[in-house]
Amino acid sequence: MSFNWVEFLGFAQSLIGDFDTRPHGEEAKFRAAVSRAYYAAHGMAREKLKHEGHTVPTKRAHQYVIDAFRNSRDKSRIRIADDLNVLLSKRIKADYRADAIIQVATAKLASQLAEGIIQGIETLAE
Repeated sequence: MSFNWVEFLGFAQSLIGDFDTRPHGEEAKFRAAVSRAYYAAHGMAREKLKHEGHTVPTKRAHQYVIDAFRNSRDKSRIRIADDLNVLLSKRIKADYRADAIIQVATAKLASQLAEGIIQGIETLAE
């Protein structure tokens, strides 16, 4: 049995938790939520491509997945690529930019983007 990538999204959402009552602080949770939301979407997209016969390389897998969806004529796939690219930039900022301030709004947006990407993948034709 393989890992269910959607579990990362649930975990990300649990990190955000009661964000409406705690609008400041807990930046580590918000950073982790952004990262896990991204990996939920990326993992699902990567597995979809593998299921379709792609050999996703270990190196540059993130860009490969985005490009594979973007190089389609299907508008749904292109949208998945665009949203995944936006989410990747947020994940890179959260994971690598110590000077960046990651607030709950960014974590919420990342979660919403990941949900949309996952739903989009689930509705693609086999």
